[in-house]
Amino acid sequence: MYACSPGEAAGDTAQGGTFSRHLLEVARAWAIQTRQPYRAAAHYLDVPNAFAPVRNLLVQRYGQHPVLENGRRMRSFPFTVA
Repeated sequence: MYACSPGEAAGDTAQGGTFSRHLLEVARAWAIQTRQPYRAAAHYLDVPNAFAPVRNLLVQRYGQHPVLENGRRMRSFPFTVA
């Protein structure tokens, strides 16, 4: 995962990197939602599913274009485990 596309600057604030901060917020929200007894969710959040909402938010809000290079893997690694 890259916080921005080539030629762009990654947004950094006093609270840390914009991409990293939002990625951790997505993971935290997923973990809270997964703990709810009425949710039948997966037991892990993989990298592409953690990345996608962050990319969408950063493109819309900041004009920053994060990049995910999956390579040739058939499956993605877990990013968050509940």
